[in-house]
Amino acid sequence: MLHIYGATDRGMVRETNEDRFAGEVFDQGSGYAVVCDGMGGEVGGGIAAGIAAEEVRRMIESSLRSHMEERSLRLLLETAIAGANRAVYTRSGQSGGALTGMGSTLCAAVISDGVALVANVGDSRLYVVGSKIRQITRDHSYVEEMVRIGELDRADARNHPDKNIITRAVGAEDKVEPD
Repeated sequence: MLHIYGATDRGMVRETNEDRFAGEVFDQGSGYAVVCDGMGGEVGGGIAAGIAAEEVRRMIESSLRSHMEERSLRLLLETAIAGANRAVYTRSGQSGGALTGMGSTLCAAVISDGVALVANVGDSRLYVVGSKIRQITRDHSYVEEMVRIGELDRADARNHPDKNIITRAVGAEDKVEPD
């Protein structure tokens, strides 16, 4: 049986919460979840996260069906993220400079008949929780890139001063490439 839960907390560092999420179970075998986190410290991060989460929600809820083939699920997820990116980027450009540079991380999953496809942009993560907790997505961050190419080990990455610098964000550019 599929269940989707969400909660958010501003944490102990920031004064505002820029997290947004949406999700729904449509029947016993299909549903979706999306989590967006506005770029901390950037103007309009909460707005960007809200736009991105709402766009993904709208697109998936209008198109997700039971018994979809994997390639259809993949196309749906890619289209929803591209739409979210376009919506945030467009809103930023229409703001007269007030929201320039706003963006959001995004992690989303679509599920149909026991198949789950996941995509992410930035450093919002997806984990599988069972007897162990296993991180599924890879961060798009400066520090993760240094780990990947061998310039930094995982232990040092946890406390690196640049660990929160992301290299991809929804809405930061006219196109985004999710993993």
